[in-house]
Order: sequence, then structure tokens, then C-alpha cells
Amino acid sequence: MRKGETAIRIIAPMPIKDRDDDRSSDEQTQTRLLFKAVSVFDRSQVAPLEGDEPTPLEPPSEPLTGDSHAYLLAPMQAFTASLGFTVSFESIPGQTGGWCDQRARRIVVDKDQPANARLRILIHECAHALGVDYQQYSREQSEVLADTICFVACSGVGLAVDGESIAYVAGWGEDGALEAVTDFAATIDALARRIEDALNSDPRPPQTNAARPDAQQRAERGVGSRVVAITHYPPVDAVGVQRLRGATVA
Repeated sequence: MRKGETAIRIIAPMPIKDRDDDRSSDEQTQTRLLFKAVSVFDRSQVAPLEGDEPTPLEPPSEPLTGDSHAYLLAPMQAFTASLGFTVSFESIPGQTGGWCDQRARRIVVDKDQPANARLRILIHECAHALGVDYQQYSREQSEVLADTICFVACSGVGLAVDGESIAYVAGWGEDGALEAVTDFAATIDALARRIEDALNSDPRPPQTNAARPDAQQRAERGVGSRVVAITHYPPVDAVGVQRLRGATVA
């Protein structure tokens, strides 16, 4: 703790177990939830200890680079236009890579990102345009679902986005929203297929023939086999992820 910092007072939950005197100690007790004021500090108020490496507070993230899939931006824009949305590439300050404005029917993507990253952002925002919005789902669920759809669709065209998607989904899913991945697995698969079909409508460069499965191969995978369930972070593996392929979807 940095010298001179002042604690922040918050209201924290305090579970209390009730037990009647006339009940035996092994009987099940009831729990009441009360609240009390406690002192906490923000991460910006804490200095790392000398000689110790600080524990990461965010899921690990690896920025997407390269332009190997830049040719897919055009069919993705055409598909987005077919949904009644315009696409604009603009400079966006900060870490926000893009957004989807449902009312204005407009998607904005950071033009300063590498081409592969722009494609990933556009697919993510297109998932929102397809109905994965804050009206149908909570904000956390919407973001988890949109990026899982993005992950599946990108995998289908040979673009690995693990380095960004895993951290993104883990971050938004900390408070239980990860359950949406299994609860809405069929929705994820259906929307990812629509995006994949749009991407595969574009003639692929010869050097990517082996990376992109044809329509029959994609259909044979089935619903559950294509859905990626990101369960929790940490500590599953290095990035806190289990990929559940071949799961049964009701």
C-alpha cells in the first residue's frame, strides 16, 4: 500500500448463520445476508512489493496481428450491409476496438488495427447486429455470446483469435455470464454458421485452401461439436479455458 493512501469505504455482504438453541449442532442452519461497511483500496493505490513479481489482475491477452485474412473484410461488410447496418472504419482512441449502434444501424471499427484484428472486431459487432444485444441478454451475457460466436466463426475460416477472445470472454464472464455459452449453444452455432457462410462466399486465395473447410465439412461437425465453452478463469490451463467440443446441445 502506498504511503498516505486513504481507504475507500464500501458496503460488503456478511452472511450470518442462524441456529436455535434447541436444535442439535448437526442440524442444517439457515443463512441470512447482512451488510456492513468495510475498507478497501483500488489497484492504483497499491505499489508492488520489492523482490516479488505482481500477480496479473487481468486474463492474459495477445493482440491479433497480420493481414492474412484481409480479403474477408469485403464479404463481411457485404453481409453486414444485408442486415441493414452500415460499416465505418475510423480511428478510435483507447482500447475500444469498435461498437455496434443498434438504433443508428451502424457499426464502427478501429481503422488503425491490423487487418486481421479489424475482421475479428467486425465479426464480433456483427454478432450484436444479429440480435445478441443488451435488450435480449444482459450486457455481460451479450458480450460473452458475441465473442464466442466470433471465435467459432473465425476458427471456421482458419483465423486463430484465441489470444484475444479467451481474455475477452473470461473478463466479461467473471460474474456468471459464462453459463450463457452452454445455455445458448444452439444460438451461438446458428449465428456463427450464418457468418461463416458469408465469409466462405468469397473466393479464397490458393494459399489458404487447407485452412478453410468446405460447406459439407462444416455441416458434418454438428451443433455441439463447434461450440466453444469457456468455463472459468483461473486456473484451467495457462489461460483458464476448457474447450468443450462434441458436447450435446438440447
